[in-house]
Amino acid sequence: MFKDLHDGVQAYGLTRRWLDRLVDAREGSHRQPDTMEDLEKYAELTASSLVYLHLEILGIRTLDADHVATHIGKAIGISSMLYGFPQLTFSGDTILPRQVMNSNDLGNHAFQSIISKLASKKSKIDVSSEDYKALGNVIYEIASCAHGHLEHARELNVPKEVRI
Repeated sequence: MFKDLHDGVQAYGLTRRWLDRLVDAREGSHRQPDTMEDLEKYAELTASSLVYLHLEILGIRTLDADHVATHIGKAIGISSMLYGFPQLTFSGDTILPRQVMNSNDLGNHAFQSIISKLASKKSKIDVSSEDYKALGNVIYEIASCAHGHLEHARELNVPKEVRI
């Protein structure tokens, strides 16, 4: 794998910084983010770095394109984390920021109780419970953040020569 990665970097003149950021972020990814900003930062370091690399492979290296890539990467990264949220949670990782959980009155005990019920498949979940509604609100808030980045990227002016 490393040889292929090295060959790709050489063939396309990829910026090593994007690869380093990706690896460094993934190494520290097993802790719960404290804030939405922490989650956004992780999404930028991972998903946005991949978008920057894609642009470089396409020969697109402009500040405007990088600005769009930042927001698209954050939207992709946050959405991907939400998509993988159940599996990550079952394996013991919590990607929901503490601040967002607290502001929606979803404590760790209530959260773990919901997750345990989901994992057991024998327990019934009361979808009308306050804790379940709080979890829905947390997920909605995080998804709204991803949507905001996508909308922001759509509003940015990207020169025609950069559009693909």
